[in-house]
Amino acid sequence: MTSGLGELLVSSGIVSEEALREGRAHQRNRGVRIGEALVQLGHLDEKSLARAVAKHNGLPFVDLDKGRVPQPVLDRVPAELAADQGLLPVAEKNGKLIVAVDDQLKTIVADQLSFMLGCEVGCALAAPDALKRALGRYYGQAGEQSVAESMGAKDEEDSDAPIVRLVTRMFKEALDMRASDIHIEPMGGTLQVRYRIDGVLQRQPTPAEMNQFQAAIVSRLKIMARLNIAEKRLPQDGRLEIVGRGGDRVEARVSSLPTVHGEKLVLRLLRDD
Repeated sequence: MTSGLGELLVSSGIVSEEALREGRAHQRNRGVRIGEALVQLGHLDEKSLARAVAKHNGLPFVDLDKGRVPQPVLDRVPAELAADQGLLPVAEKNGKLIVAVDDQLKTIVADQLSFMLGCEVGCALAAPDALKRALGRYYGQAGEQSVAESMGAKDEEDSDAPIVRLVTRMFKEALDMRASDIHIEPMGGTLQVRYRIDGVLQRQPTPAEMNQFQAAIVSRLKIMARLNIAEKRLPQDGRLEIVGRGGDRVEARVSSLPTVHGEKLVLRLLRDD
């Protein structure tokens, strides 16, 4: 959110000047965005914030606690992909698919989805809790889990989304090879993937698809690790969880590092054994 959001909230009568000043002090102390600060202080609810942020960024707002999404629209996006990316298809108008997201920074997924689904995709903003409830309501268990947690429960070929398939395959391969780290690095048109096995980094054959979708693969892993996909110039750290074939949960510590050719990701697989 930019600094103009606070002024918009005041001018719209949503919060008072005094509340905004208190929110900015809280923002500085906690290192959160102004909207989050106001919600934490009780001056604003999530739905009102999402509506204001949508207006501020020129996006439509959708209230996911009202109405029902038609099944044909839900079927346009695989449940695991929707859960992992934190989005919900809500409408289709004149061939354009509209998906609800809970953060304006996630609008970048529209381009990736458009490429994967072969249609135009636009974003609408929803309140985070409402989106979480809707994912659980429409997709059941698959919607409440991340795609990382369902990797061991579904064969990779069951998904028609190439990004899901490629990342799932990479994780399964790394776990089967007892790798301790996965290094993913753009090399000027190609994507180099290396696994650290017994302390030695070993380069892996890179499928042509991975080179084709390298930007989408990096973005997907960053979203899984709850990193800021819009930030590409500064290092970031996060975590995600995956499930092996035997159902064992493996946590991965994820670091993104800017390089000349794009973002490099290093995933440290934290095993119990």
